[in-house]
Amino acid sequence: MEGPRLSHSGTNGVEISPLGHSPLLRSEQHARMLAQYVYQALLVLHEAGLVHRDIWNPNVVQVSDNHFVLIDLESVAISPFRKPEGFADFSGWSKDTLEGSVYTPMSDMYSLGRILEMHLTGTNIW
Repeated sequence: MEGPRLSHSGTNGVEISPLGHSPLLRSEQHARMLAQYVYQALLVLHEAGLVHRDIWNPNVVQVSDNHFVLIDLESVAISPFRKPEGFADFSGWSKDTLEGSVYTPMSDMYSLGRILEMHLTGTNIW
């Protein structure tokens, strides 16, 4: 993939290509790798005092056979995130995601578990 380049008309152009694709977990090993990569990303966020808040299947992409990336970082917030009155839940949240009205690092981990449950049982939980 190339970076920005100047066109003949004098305007900039950017070549865009997909980072990856939705995870295809063909084995228990793939599920382990997804869990490991997402957990490592969450560990970095949590150690910095942040939570992701939007962990669900569309926000995990597979970039190679055994490499997964957590994306959609614009939802990151300072931990713990206290849900304000009238705040709409994210698409991947369930009734058990929050601890009361607070989103914590454990909420991120719960959401990761829901992704694994979906892939391992073949059920759509969203």
